[in-house]
Amino acid sequence: MAKTTKLEKSAEKAYDKAKEAVKDARDLAKKVAKKKRPPVDDLKKDLKKAKADLATTPAKSAAPKSTASMSAPKSDEDKAGALYTPPLPHSAESDDLHAQTMISLRTTAKAKGLTGISRLNKAGLIERLERSGS
Repeated sequence: MAKTTKLEKSAEKAYDKAKEAVKDARDLAKKVAKKKRPPVDDLKKDLKKAKADLATTPAKSAAPKSTASMSAPKSDEDKAGALYTPPLPHSAESDDLHAQTMISLRTTAKAKGLTGISRLNKAGLIERLERSGS
């Protein structure tokens, strides 16, 4: 019986040592992970630099030259946005409101001075425009 208790004690010691080793390994892993993370200040500097580079580079138009009559971007932010989004098709106010896009319908409604149009769907927006005398 003495041998069993001696074995149990040595097993407990080994278990405790292993538990400590696992805890130490986890602590070290956390330290390494913190060191590998880039500081927030560096990320902010990189973002400012990218914005500045984007603002200084000339905007390349993806549209054909026939759409040159469309309004040109006025600010640096508009120029930056033009790099990523293609210009929307400009549709003159046509008699068929159903053929127009939501964006052109909203622009028309804003031009007419209608309020509360942002929550309307296309059918509701067309109805409001027809009621206003479109």
